Amino acid sequence: MTIKRVPNGSMVEMARVSRGYSQKELAEKLNIDQGRISKIEQGLIGIKDDMLNTIASQLDYPSSFFYEDINTLPASLVYYRKRKAINNFEIARITSNLFIKKFRVKKLLESLDLPSQIFYRDNEEISPTDVARMVRIQWKIPNGRINNLVNILEAAGVLIFLIDNDDDKFDGQVLPDESNLPIICINKNLSPDRERYTLAHELGHLIMHSTAPTFDVELAEKEANEFASELLMPADDIINHLFGGLTINKLADLKSYWKTSFASLIRRAHDLGVINKSRYTSLYVQISQLGYRKHEPGCGITFEMPKLIKSMVKLHLNELEYTREELMEILKMNKSDLQDLFDLYNVEETPPPAFKILRN
Repeated sequence: MTIKRVPNGSMVEMARVSRGYSQKELAEKLNIDQGRISKIEQGLIGIKDDMLNTIASQLDYPSSFFYEDINTLPASLVYYRKRKAINNFEIARITSNLFIKKFRVKKLLESLDLPSQIFYRDNEEISPTDVARMVRIQWKIPNGRINNLVNILEAAGVLIFLIDNDDDKFDGQVLPDESNLPIICINKNLSPDRERYTLAHELGHLIMHSTAPTFDVELAEKEANEFASELLMPADDIINHLFGGLTINKLADLKSYWKTSFASLIRRAHDLGVINKSRYTSLYVQISQLGYRKHEPGCGITFEMPKLIKSMVKLHLNELEYTREELMEILKMNKSDLQDLFDLYNVEETPPPAFKILRN
């Protein structure tokens, strides 16, 4: 006996929130009562075909999307790195989009094998500094600066999701997964030094906090910062670079080499005892007066572009010979979202050959 599939009300909610609509706004667009939207999302009433098509058209998702079931984990397991407070609806919008991205990437992974070198801290007594040193040892990262952190994370099996968020409210987060798929999400509009620090910070959360049943948020942030500092600027390697008097010009040289921000270098020098509290404060005042707290000089650092998801998409197109339409079908997305995916990760389609190879 074949069981007839029915649309999933929770997917209506996810699609609505991902597009930035409140229940009231969507109801007004559809010219129906808000209560009907609420009951659909709660699973109290079914969705007839004509209503499903109307909802799908308004929210710009294929109708097949609403027959899926995307597992979302509690918000308490999601860690946000942000510079400004984000309101609850914006958090929900970002989170909904991220879980949809995860659903799609896991669809791609059904045809692929992604080895992982991720490990998790199993003892809270192990300091974040020691955890960062363990990462460098286990992942065979040479001493000194890390030239490309994205390459190292992707080689270890970490998936990096890009979010195109124009404002500075969102930097990055770990995205929880029921099968412990390691996922870090970052804002693609971050400055290059901010990108690297955010990735290192979120990696610290992933390793130290993502499997912990409970944790203190303030302590977790401090631990992630300590982890990131040691991973990007190992004490044994950077300390001699910090001596000799820190000035703005020297900070620029150090940033160019270590690929970390002025602020993180000043903080590292203070944490390692190279400068006292007075000098630490003085340097912070200087970079604030120069406007560097918001926009630092680039110092020749470039944004590190993730390649793993791009490779997964290209493999489906080129090796598995998927068409765009077939990708849209398995990923439950429309043309514009597929194009956004291609643009976000710089996916270029390989044109078909002009001639077929003759085989005897």
